[in-house]
Amino acid sequence: HGLRIFTVNNGNFSGNTINVTGSTSRGISSITMDNGIFSFNTVTTSGTTGKGFHFSTGSDNNNLTSNVITTTNNSSEALFLSGGTFNQVTSNVLTTNENDSEGIDLITENSSVILYNNITTSGTESDGIKIYDNSYSHNISGNMVITTNTSSIGLKINNMSNNITVNSNTFNIPLSNDIQVDDSLSLTFLDQVINNYTLTGVGLIIKDSSFGEIRFLNTSITQNGDERNFSDDIQINNNSIFVNSSELGLNQSANITFYGLSYSVQPILLKDGVSCSNDASCNITSYNSSTGTLLASVGGFSTYNTTADSDQDGIEDGGDTLLGNITDVV
Repeated sequence: HGLRIFTVNNGNFSGNTINVTGSTSRGISSITMDNGIFSFNTVTTSGTTGKGFHFSTGSDNNNLTSNVITTTNNSSEALFLSGGTFNQVTSNVLTTNENDSEGIDLITENSSVILYNNITTSGTESDGIKIYDNSYSHNISGNMVITTNTSSIGLKINNMSNNITVNSNTFNIPLSNDIQVDDSLSLTFLDQVINNYTLTGVGLIIKDSSFGEIRFLNTSITQNGDERNFSDDIQINNNSIFVNSSELGLNQSANITFYGLSYSVQPILLKDGVSCSNDASCNITSYNSSTGTLLASVGGFSTYNTTADSDQDGIEDGGDTLLGNITDVV
């Protein structure tokens, strides 16, 4: 170990250069480290099963910022967090160069913020970020994740890791999936572009912060998108919510929300251009004219949008048709 810490509170470990060799080597290792600051360290490990940073057994409320961490052998994570809460990992450069070597591993870790990191892996089965074994309430935002070899996922979540928000990350994953998720009851994609993907047993929320959201009612969404593009299959735009209906795993009942509508009274909901506002499988549940927020429940998908109904007769404006003759009366 370059630096080994036991049961410390409010420590500051910054500006160090650490190089360690040998198997199971640790650049910085911590057990029960609370409220620590780790910043501007440069850490390199070169042994198998090495770890650049290794935090375990109740290390809470630590701030890891602007560190450069590199591992150069097999089965070696740049950053490993286990069993802690409220740790923040921000603006670090994390690089792994061999097989089975993740950039960030979170195992049984809760309420962490993973923010603005630059993560690169070059080995096979070397995921950028891996979250597993009942980890929950994480915010994964604004990271750049690059994997350059086969079977190396950008973000992998599994084993009942729940209540995770994935927000505005950039994935450059030419030989594998951007995201693979298994067994997560609550996963939110916020303003997130995703190419290839796999979902198995996922409770899914999709949000665009400007235009709306989709909350699938099925908490076990399963869809193989290895040859697909998630951001093509689901699109939320101004007054438009689309899900590719041919993708049966995504063509599910949901609650949908439109943001920023400008109608003074409740509009009509359209499915593929046809009014469906009072259909049992397509029903407006509320409209707030002050915020322009419309909530609706839908039984399945294609394209939904809204149109004006100024006289509140259930017929879109301009859609009234007068039948019969008009006779002048003198």
